[in-house]
Amino acid sequence: MEERISGAEDSIENIGTTIKVNGKCKKILTQNIQEIQDTVRRPNLRIIGVDENEDFQIKGPANIFNKIIEENFPNLKKEMPMNIKEAYRTPNRLDQKKIPHDT
Repeated sequence: MEERISGAEDSIENIGTTIKVNGKCKKILTQNIQEIQDTVRRPNLRIIGVDENEDFQIKGPANIFNKIIEENFPNLKKEMPMNIKEAYRTPNRLDQKKIPHDT
């Protein structure tokens, strides 16, 4: 009886360890997928001269485009709702490993 309990406790401990390892792997794989998606989707738009502060990183270009449209076309927003069809993130930093170097 005691051996069964000990075996069950060991199994539970192993399962807990496996869950922690899988959680870490999932986080890393999710980041890798996001990086791949960010680099594959190339029709990205960068707005030169716009400070990419924390607010910009959270809300993205959609917020800036809405401000530009409101300032330049004040009646347009009243006539029809504005929506962005597609918007992709670009990586926050440049990965030097992924840049092709001349050899």
